[in-house]
Amino acid sequence: MKRFFLWGGMGLWAMAFGLGGHGESRTAGRQAGAQDLKRPVAVIPTLSVTEPTPTINWLSGDGHLNKVAWTKAGPQADRVGIFLFNADCTARNRTLVADTPNDGEEMVALPTGVPPGTYTVRVATSDGRLWDCGPPFGILKSPFIITIPTPGTFWSTVGEFSVGWSTTQNRGVQLDIFLRRPGDMVGTVVLKSRTSNDGTERVTIPAGVSPGDYLVEIYPLTGSWVGYPFFSGLIHVHSGR
Repeated sequence: MKRFFLWGGMGLWAMAFGLGGHGESRTAGRQAGAQDLKRPVAVIPTLSVTEPTPTINWLSGDGHLNKVAWTKAGPQADRVGIFLFNADCTARNRTLVADTPNDGEEMVALPTGVPPGTYTVRVATSDGRLWDCGPPFGILKSPFIITIPTPGTFWSTVGEFSVGWSTTQNRGVQLDIFLRRPGDMVGTVVLKSRTSNDGTERVTIPAGVSPGDYLVEIYPLTGSWVGYPFFSGLIHVHSGR
């Protein structure tokens, strides 16, 4: 009885002075946890280049647009630059796009004079705080490079014009030659159908072609590059002579 009385007395004394209340500590813990849940979670800014991948080859000198893609997270600058670097990302070779929205994707054309080899693409925020280099990928010499017309050439809807190209492919390869509007998925104006790969052709613009900006497109029908289009720089077609 004596032991029971002392234990009970201590229990009553502790409760009276708030020393033994596990319920109070649980309540305080729940309140602290609720406050933690209300605090914003900081997101560490990241930027990661995902394309081009090692299985992709770009072609030098063909005027083709190539996809650069990246992922991003967290607060960061809303503009980026895109650059061509050497294989281990230690030396810049070319600026591909000096300034573009940081939206995760851009189509870029290789500048002239980029030699074949292994490269990486670096995407960097405009403030220089974030950048990433993608994996190494290959740049090959284009099998078809349109040399005539040169970018900025004016053609008219009346008359005959030259198309010239250099090629690494057999002369027996058959080609179509088109005019294509920038942004169109396919060439719609046929300048020459099933011509030989001899590096030169005379063409006339069909009646009804609207004036405007165009690309000259070479489209192989046979050989190793069937179905892959090759482009000139931008030219302008105007009405009349």
